[in-house]
Amino acid sequence: MLKLLLTATVALAVQPAAAAVVSMELSYTGEFFQDVVDFSKWEETDSISDGEPLGFSGRFSNLTPGDSVQASFSIDDNGGQWSVYDCMFAETACESDVVNVNTTMQTLSLSGSGVVSLLYDFDARTVLYYEDGVGGVTDLGLFRHYGANFDISSVDIRDTAVVPLPAAGWALVAALAALGIAGRRRPA
Repeated sequence: MLKLLLTATVALAVQPAAAAVVSMELSYTGEFFQDVVDFSKWEETDSISDGEPLGFSGRFSNLTPGDSVQASFSIDDNGGQWSVYDCMFAETACESDVVNVNTTMQTLSLSGSGVVSLLYDFDARTVLYYEDGVGGVTDLGLFRHYGANFDISSVDIRDTAVVPLPAAGWALVAALAALGIAGRRRPA
């Protein structure tokens, strides 16, 4: 069902006025740290999940797995140049000046001029929150990048594209207007 809705949204994107509002409920699954240097061995690890960071409070450290957060954004194709606005993620604005949308709309990547990126994977029903190069210390050691994972619990996609009135509709409006004008004229 979700893929059908997303395909319908992409199908509308060929028309200049294609737009949609996407609202989601997400379930938090945990945070992670990348490029971690273990203090005891001074070895670097690619990525480690850590539920209890020491000395660093990540953006989602106050959540426990299973907690719900909301995400929403409006998307518009702007004549082939995708743009996202009114972007909210976990009660925080996530306006982006760069938007990448793949052709099948299976994934949607939002990243801006700041360090935060969001990757929505609609097929896998997951969302990745990623902070590039924020750096910090956890009980595992020194790290360079911070992130959090979410499952998509529910999605609501509302098409907001302007639907043009068909040609027959315009003919009907013109005929009714002509009848109205003719009805107002009185014989001399």
